[in-house]
Amino acid sequence: MGINVKALPQNNEAEQAVLGSILIDQQAMNLALEEIAENDFYDENHKKIFSAMVDLDKESKPIDILTLYDKLKSKKSKDLINERRKKFLKLGSKGLAA
Repeated sequence: MGINVKALPQNNEAEQAVLGSILIDQQAMNLALEEIAENDFYDENHKKIFSAMVDLDKESKPIDILTLYDKLKSKKSKDLINERRKKFLKLGSKGLAA
């Protein structure tokens, strides 16, 4: 007897668009924080990225590729950047399309 587990609703492109929008426009972080939390992201990598963005925002630091990379590196998530560098750098372009 197998358990039928229904997958949670997910939209990878929407998650990327949110993260990309934050990279492009700092004001998008304020809007995002009003509506979403880290656990709202389905993709584990997106959760890590959003968490790092929240940390930067709390520290009143700019959220850009360099500061985000440094924050992820300090949170031991450097592998996320190294393994998926192209996808990570494309987040900005996803935000532009949103």
